[in-house]
Amino acid sequence: MADTRDAIPNNLPTPLTSFVGREREIAELRRLLSGTRLLTLTGAGGCGKSRLGIEVAARVLTTFRDGVWVVELASLSDSSLLPHPVAAVLGVPEQPGRAVGDTLVDALRATSLLLVLDNCEHLLTGCAELANTLLRACPQVRILSTSREPLGVPGETIWRVPPLSMPDASTVLPADRLTTYEAIRLFVDRAASAQPGFRITVTNAPALARACRRLDGMPLAIELAAARVNALTVEQIASRLGDRFRLLTGGGRTTVPRQRTLRAAMDWSYDLLSETERALLPRLSVFAGGWTLEAAEAVCAEGEIAASEILELLAQLVDKSLVIAETRDAAARYRLLETVRPGTGFWRRCGSMLGSGWTRLERRIRLAGGTETGVWTWRSTPIRPSGDRSKPCGCNGWRRNTTTCGPRWNGARSTRVAPRRGRCWPGR
Repeated sequence: MADTRDAIPNNLPTPLTSFVGREREIAELRRLLSGTRLLTLTGAGGCGKSRLGIEVAARVLTTFRDGVWVVELASLSDSSLLPHPVAAVLGVPEQPGRAVGDTLVDALRATSLLLVLDNCEHLLTGCAELANTLLRACPQVRILSTSREPLGVPGETIWRVPPLSMPDASTVLPADRLTTYEAIRLFVDRAASAQPGFRITVTNAPALARACRRLDGMPLAIELAAARVNALTVEQIASRLGDRFRLLTGGGRTTVPRQRTLRAAMDWSYDLLSETERALLPRLSVFAGGWTLEAAEAVCAEGEIAASEILELLAQLVDKSLVIAETRDAAARYRLLETVRPGTGFWRRCGSMLGSGWTRLERRIRLAGGTETGVWTWRSTPIRPSGDRSKPCGCNGWRRNTTTCGPRWNGARSTRVAPRRGRCWPGR
């Protein structure tokens, strides 16, 4: 790889840490890149879009006669200036009296290269316009972009970056076999950097698997958690993930600010939401086990959000990688990332958007019949139906300071909120 990088023009950064896993994803992306001229990697903040994009670009370097060029856009705030850093990276000089974009098009018209636009989400319009212009005028130019949402350019191939593979809750494996999962391997690799000699043991293996699941298989969160092994055991790390925004703050001093802490990564996502998206997100939190479009329309339409707007808003939140869409039994269902579930630090910022509308939302859930797999209280504690199906459990489940009543509820059964405030009934 080193000889190839020296032989072909490029500005690919030299990685400082090992790249873990993703072999199937890389193979798929290389295949897609051979058939599309604009490939956008999307996903939540911290899911590894940039690192995966750079790795793919490095592996296709020999495909492009004029090289692979990475343009980092995180620090750029004005999309009208976007052609300037692109021209600077490619060594295209400005010409007096000409727009930089026009000069760029002329310089690239006969070149064969891959342009990597990294972190496009806050400059979507500018990136879309530049990509559209270059792809139309420069037939041998291809673009690989990373963004928390698609650029929206005709012909764009959108590829959502999946979480790292991790054991599910029902999987019980010997400690030495857990490293078949990418999330586990990443944690062990980064933990060994923070504490040389770190390894998986019979004692810490269950907590390690649990921590990776609770972190959604998200590389940034896993790396920040692994860095804590210099002060905490794996068991302690896993037990403190309920307040993960305080725990996961150990990013490197040289990394960009939004990647130094999990809170910063999620704040970046929150700042990119529209007002109506910010209003809908906390309303969706009442569904503990996911929801359907029909349930969201019945429960969340209120005030500035009409039922007819729910579909488009849900699609936007899916595009921005804060809501996950899944297909079950030929129907789409939705759920929140664990990191943005109620009770996390992210929620302290957007939860206030609900305000006094909580009572109205409660009433809507009652009228909707509570057919989803559970609802959450304000403090993210699921209402658990009483063991006696003939009586309300009397848990005051909709009071803001509620605690769980009875044995732990796994969210598998539906909850119906009784006609009188503060009571919940077992699902029928």
